[in-house]
Amino acid sequence: PSLLDHGVAMWTNDLATGIGHSYRNIPYILAGSAGGNLRTGHFIDARDTGDTAGDGWVPHNQVFNTIINALGVRNEDGSKVMDFGHKGGQCHDRPKGGEISAMLANA
Repeated sequence: PSLLDHGVAMWTNDLATGIGHSYRNIPYILAGSAGGNLRTGHFIDARDTGDTAGDGWVPHNQVFNTIINALGVRNEDGSKVMDFGHKGGQCHDRPKGGEISAMLANA
């Protein structure tokens, strides 16, 4: 087995559209299956299975929650991590946490 069989490497950009500096529709490219827990070889539109915020887009923290949990990281009480990263705030929706089920191999 290779390192990618057990882990995940991620490439992304911090902005989706240069001049507009949008945070919507940011591409993520993942290599590796996190021990067989992540689905590989697919393009996934997170809006199909993620929890969308008020503006119809999936908050980025759901990508990170999915990866963290696929790698076996858990909260102190043993539960899955569902609130990594942005949790809303002034001038923002309060996006839901959770995972993107289409990223999971067993979904």
